[in-house]
This record gives sequence, C-alpha cells and structure tokens, in this order.
Amino acid sequence: RLPDPLTLPFAGLALTLLGGAAFVPEHAGEWRTTAYGALALGGFYFLFFLIRPVALGFGDVKLAVGLGAVLGWYGWGALYLGTFAGALIGSAYTLVVAVRGRAVRGQLVALGPFMIAGAYVALLLEAYAA
Repeated sequence: RLPDPLTLPFAGLALTLLGGAAFVPEHAGEWRTTAYGALALGGFYFLFFLIRPVALGFGDVKLAVGLGAVLGWYGWGALYLGTFAGALIGSAYTLVVAVRGRAVRGQLVALGPFMIAGAYVALLLEAYAA
C-alpha cells in the first residue's frame, strides 16, 4: 500500500520544485514536459485503474503523477523508458516468482516498487546518455 502522506506531497513537491528550477539559468530540464509528463503518466494509470480497479490501486495512480513529473523533466524519452522499465522489472519479478512456485493464481503484485525502480533506471540511463 502506498500511503497518501508520501504520494500526494511527492507529486506536489515534484511539480513545485521543478517549476522553481525552471527559473534557474542553464537548467537541465523543461517544465512544460514536466507538467505534461505528470498528466500523461497519471492519466495512463488512472485509465487502467478505471478499467480494472482490482488489479491497480489508486496509490499507484498518485505515485504515477509524481514519477511522471520527475521523468518528464528530462523529456519524453525518459518518461517512456521509465514506464517501460518499471513494467519490465515487475514482469520479470512476477515470472521468477511463478517459476519458483511461490505464486498463487490471481495473486496481486504491488506495482509501486517496480514503478520507482523503473524511474530510477530511466534517470540513470538519461544521466549516462547526457
């Protein structure tokens, strides 16, 4: 479970601090893609939440807003890479658990840690590419 005292301030602080960083000379990111990234990733996860609320919690949606803001600061490539890497890491974990026989059919998997790991991988790869 992703608690509201962590996900909601993260989203607000990410947008506020990156908005302030946009006024710093020679900043590395773009605030417009920050806002669009937060809306895009948050909307993407919200759509999945509406389609199947049993498989995706609303905490994941709130986390996606903050992660979309942070990844959007570095551009659309970082946003796509972070989203894909999180899904890939989560799928690999689920596959390993299933192969080892520890998974139960219909068991739900928490997406939050994988979303954060995917965002971290994307930020590292974007920093390396720069």
